[in-house]
Amino acid sequence: MGRGLDHFTEGLSAVFQRMSKALKPGAPLAFTYHHNSIDAYYPVPIAVLDAGLTCSASLPCPAEMGASIHINGTGSSIIDTVFVCRSTGVMQRKWLADSPDEVAKIVEEDLNHLRAGNVKPTPGDIRCVTYGHLIRLAIWSLRHEWNKNQPTTSRIAKVSEWIHRFGEWAEVEKSLKFDRAATTKDTPLFAVGESVAEYRAVASGSAGKI
Repeated sequence: MGRGLDHFTEGLSAVFQRMSKALKPGAPLAFTYHHNSIDAYYPVPIAVLDAGLTCSASLPCPAEMGASIHINGTGSSIIDTVFVCRSTGVMQRKWLADSPDEVAKIVEEDLNHLRAGNVKPTPGDIRCVTYGHLIRLAIWSLRHEWNKNQPTTSRIAKVSEWIHRFGEWAEVEKSLKFDRAATTKDTPLFAVGESVAEYRAVASGSAGKI
């Protein structure tokens, strides 16, 4: 609506802070989000962190039908990310990626689950699934030193800098294998050859403690 990212960030943060006050300890705040631009995701970690929460899971979920009139033919994603946020709890170790390559493995596991449900992820879907995990990891990494009293532009810059430093979509894309000749807008682009190691949910210890 032409109001800028700062305006949206401040409004989303105010709403999340109000909602977090109503949560019981460990109770989830879950919401869905997706956008074609990573910049539009920046208000999400800011709102979550301002509310004193962290993200215990980011789960891809089919949203609008591909035949939806307002997105038909635009290449837009039809996959939302369900962000599950809590003030306390645990995080699965397999979701604590330290590099774009590790994010790629998590994304491929998600894509396999979607395909098992008869969903054919498009390039836009794969990009949005990746964005969801990058935002979850940004929340996880920034949570200890977060200061919600800093100016909005500074908080946006902090999230942006973390994403750039860790590696954006292009870096994750490099870790994914795909056949360009066989690619269409309606077929999956990528396949990761390596398997994903399984871990139990973390019960204690700083690595996975929320």
